[in-house]
Amino acid sequence: MADKGYILLVDDDDNMGLIARRVFTRAGFRFEVVKTGQEALEFLRTRSPDLVMLDYMLPDMNGEEFLRHYQELGPGRPPIVMLTCRADKNDRIEDYFSLGLSAFLVKPFGHRELVAVVENLIQRARMDRRGISADLRLQRGPQRELVEDLQLTAQSLEALARSLLAGGDGELSERQRLTVSAIYNGCRRLQKLLGELVNPADSNRTPAEQMELHG
Repeated sequence: MADKGYILLVDDDDNMGLIARRVFTRAGFRFEVVKTGQEALEFLRTRSPDLVMLDYMLPDMNGEEFLRHYQELGPGRPPIVMLTCRADKNDRIEDYFSLGLSAFLVKPFGHRELVAVVENLIQRARMDRRGISADLRLQRGPQRELVEDLQLTAQSLEALARSLLAGGDGELSERQRLTVSAIYNGCRRLQKLLGELVNPADSNRTPAEQMELHG
């Protein structure tokens, strides 16, 4: 199986660490676990994972405190997914995104949902490093951030629909299959439209020209 990426989980819950390691290694990822925010910051000073999964409540600091320290590591930081059961923190979500948070999941969540979010964030980070959206880095603002959030949501829904169509949750009835197929196709169309908003110049290029430009 191809290596899909290198993940760091920051969580002091041993059960969560064991489950996440099993889920992600089976999905083709390399995986490391540390239990405190300080351990994670030290890890990130010497290693470069593709993504960090962060539990909100750590023994030595909370998620917001970690994000503030994380900013001090400088540019090129990997995306962060925060995992929490504290629904009351949702009113601070904009603050967390302004500190560099990439995604936010409230427990409980499904394994496939988490893997889909992680895959999409890693893919987007790799695209950014290749300069695919470099022309819009100069236009960072609420509208672009909204488009990127919608892209991530559409990608996650597409991945879940694809899994259902492939029989990941057993056989679907004909009606269910038609519904899931409509969701899958709708997500693909939505991603295309959002992609044209992010890179409007691409809408006038053929697929071959786009591949040559971004390859």
